[in-house]
Amino acid sequence: TLFAGSKAPAGWRPKISSTVKGANDDIRVACIGFNGKGKTHIAGFKKLPGVRVVALCDVDQTILDKNAKKFSGDEKVATYTDARYIIDDPNIDAITIATPNHWHSLLAIWGCQAGKDVYVEKPVCQTIWEGRQLVIAKDKYNRIV
Repeated sequence: TLFAGSKAPAGWRPKISSTVKGANDDIRVACIGFNGKGKTHIAGFKKLPGVRVVALCDVDQTILDKNAKKFSGDEKVATYTDARYIIDDPNIDAITIATPNHWHSLLAIWGCQAGKDVYVEKPVCQTIWEGRQLVIAKDKYNRIV
């Protein structure tokens, strides 16, 4: 792994998706963390044609339940309290990260490793080294960050 001592369980690796999107397919997005800035991610994606928010993730179940209720009708949204399930889901094309700052780089790297494009709030990293690892992952996995 790129981060020694990360909080992922021993041996856990993100699953790499080989799904190829067609020109007419919706982009399926998951929002990780949305008690603050992440709410604007959800609101913005809801306005974009061809983009669907399909999953929400927050460690606080109360916040998660409250925001999931805002999706209705045909808008089905999965909910998770553990971001690793979003990273592993091959039906998610892109993730947005608006978690506490110390999670930004690691989640973004895991997203790249799993074949997802990533939008991450600033600060992208806590150290120059962390930021460099994200750039390496972006290049290695040919992702948009």
